[in-house]
Amino acid sequence: MAEAQCKISFRIDYTSSLPIEKATAYYQLQEPGSQAVEHKILPVPGNNDMVSLPDIQTPGTYDLTVKLEVGGVSTQSTSAFQIGKCSSSSCKTPTIGKIVVEKDGQIIIHYSPDNANLVTLEYQIATDPQFENIIYSMSGFGYISPEKVNMNVAKIPDNKLLYIRIRKYCSQNEISEWSEVVDFQSGEWKGFLDVNCLAKDDDWERDICFGTSGYAWKTQVTLSTPEPKVGSFIYLSNGMLATTDNLKIFAQSEYVIDRFIGRGIIWIRFAKFTPDLVYVVKPESAEITGILGSRCPL
Repeated sequence: MAEAQCKISFRIDYTSSLPIEKATAYYQLQEPGSQAVEHKILPVPGNNDMVSLPDIQTPGTYDLTVKLEVGGVSTQSTSAFQIGKCSSSSCKTPTIGKIVVEKDGQIIIHYSPDNANLVTLEYQIATDPQFENIIYSMSGFGYISPEKVNMNVAKIPDNKLLYIRIRKYCSQNEISEWSEVVDFQSGEWKGFLDVNCLAKDDDWERDICFGTSGYAWKTQVTLSTPEPKVGSFIYLSNGMLATTDNLKIFAQSEYVIDRFIGRGIIWIRFAKFTPDLVYVVKPESAEITGILGSRCPL
């Protein structure tokens, strides 16, 4: 089905022996604060000629004034027209394929953008399908699907029915219509935790307490439990367990201190929880197996 075009056309009704010298159309959205748009009609039309305005992307009711000038004398006609929801063929509306909520609560958006003339995409998340209460919006992404929601910034509520929509910005300064609304159920975001780590076979180094000399690896992780404890599993920021093998994969896209690759994490300190404590980690499984005790002064 061909997409609707945001076009308005009208015929010139002019009866005179003198040809029209100048023709101008003015159209303005009937909303407070809107400005009239001037459109010079070229070539100058004659009686019964069809005239088309440029594509209009914003839905609503518009006032239209057409002004004709001949020999220093002008006449004008006023009317109104309405634009519904329509999209320019050069700025097609993207679609949302599915929303995946992972075990740690991470929300992942799978979408199809139509890369023609694509500048960027924008999505909004709301608590209602009318998007009267928008809790998070994001722009500045595009070609590569899927898109991970920045959970530390978004402040998504836990276990709540939410709604999402997406639209496209095009290179001709056009904006597509919003996509169809997709609903999904949020999970419980465990959140990233700031940590300092030491690698297996490292000598004890107090830099794990403060991370100031570059010996400890300062990074962010999530846990399988609300707080660190014996039996907790540690996950990297890409959602993979922080095992020795997975650190090799993680290092292909994120910064990892070289000696951690192939050796793994053996000690870890959490800045948010019990910052004086250092925990023992099993590198092969990323499981916390013990607590060294109060090793970092507060």
